[in-house]
Amino acid sequence: MIIPYSVDNRKTLITYKLLQLKVLSCLPVFSFQINNILHSRNRDDLIITDDEEGLMKELVDFLEPFRKETEKLQAEKTPTIQYVLLAFHLLRKHCSPKPSDSPAIAEIRRRCLKILLEKFDLQGEHKIATFLYPRYRNLRMLPDEERRKVSVEFSLR
Repeated sequence: MIIPYSVDNRKTLITYKLLQLKVLSCLPVFSFQINNILHSRNRDDLIITDDEEGLMKELVDFLEPFRKETEKLQAEKTPTIQYVLLAFHLLRKHCSPKPSDSPAIAEIRRRCLKILLEKFDLQGEHKIATFLYPRYRNLRMLPDEERRKVSVEFSLR
């Protein structure tokens, strides 16, 4: 499905993508029924194979943390800046290929990691907001060197 170019509202676009993920997550559950419908209409060439169903399940499982973090960062009535750093590190770790991944999912992880590192614009304010939030003030998700930089940056402000 193509998203119209006139969609300027980022929240609408994110909501649309989350809806697409929900639809995708239903496919493995209903693949048996989908296959029966395709067979009844003589469209056996489109029947979902067991391998395709397995790949869909893997893809949905892989995309789930993106959905969760997006929803957490979209909160309307609570501040979310303190979660940006946590979301970045969680998704960066999640996108690192694992030995148990299928070749397709390993490639998806590599590409998502590359995009995440290129597109995620992490600012000093995100680190400071996380530092100021009591639950995360130790910044354990950061390497020691970066943790010291945040502490120094905070003391200079």
